[in-house]
Amino acid sequence: MSALIGVCATNAVHLLTDAAITYLRDGRLANIQSKQILLGNGAVVTGAGSYWVPVEFAKLAAKLANFDEVREAAPEMWEKVRTSLPDQDKKTVCVLSTAGWSEKEARPWVEVFNADGRLGFGVFAAGPNDEPIEPIARFVERFVDDPDAFDPRRDGVGLMEDLRRYPRRYEQGTHPAVGGFVQHTAVTRDGSATQVLHNWSDLIGQHISLDEMPWPAPSGLSKSQFYAIREMCVLADWERAAGRPLARPEDHDKEWAQLNVAAIVA
Repeated sequence: MSALIGVCATNAVHLLTDAAITYLRDGRLANIQSKQILLGNGAVVTGAGSYWVPVEFAKLAAKLANFDEVREAAPEMWEKVRTSLPDQDKKTVCVLSTAGWSEKEARPWVEVFNADGRLGFGVFAAGPNDEPIEPIARFVERFVDDPDAFDPRRDGVGLMEDLRRYPRRYEQGTHPAVGGFVQHTAVTRDGSATQVLHNWSDLIGQHISLDEMPWPAPSGLSKSQFYAIREMCVLADWERAAGRPLARPEDHDKEWAQLNVAAIVA
């Protein structure tokens, strides 16, 4: 289980996830990828625990016409997905979230589910294991009555850094499970926008380390160049799903301008 943060404010739902996919057997990093799925009907689906859960939920939700249909059918779809979990995922604590703009309610909306069913929370977070985590309790207490005070970069990345320090129990040992990068998505009346707010120097095939790892310079790229390309890939996937171009984060304009990405990928 990795990490998921959600805040439903007055005019936007904020969703933050890490990007680490780890092996259940020994906790090594299997992949670094976005865990947020944007659907054509406006719903954003994500989760913590088994990545299979949001993927299968998204397949069901994608058949519906708009987000209001998704939120109304969400409990039934969650139950269908939960009861059909693969055997290897049944022992994993899973949390699922779907967010969007409700035309019926004229406001942002988020639905959250776990093994107990639907959770009526507008502010929530899930960590790398099923034990009570003090930073999550403090976070919810801080923003539950004033979600508009939430700042994704200050408060969201801050909580992600805290959750990264809590390890997960694997079949062969205990290791950190939160890593890769922090992705933030804001869902508003105008649609959804996403960006990478923070990167960690975690390496696929190794255990996540709380210490900054030496940079191996893949393909001769600097760390900032590599992170810029990673962010471009996340945004490109989001643009394909949204069917429209998205604004690029200003702090990487220079790196993108200097790179011939087509040549690097080729």
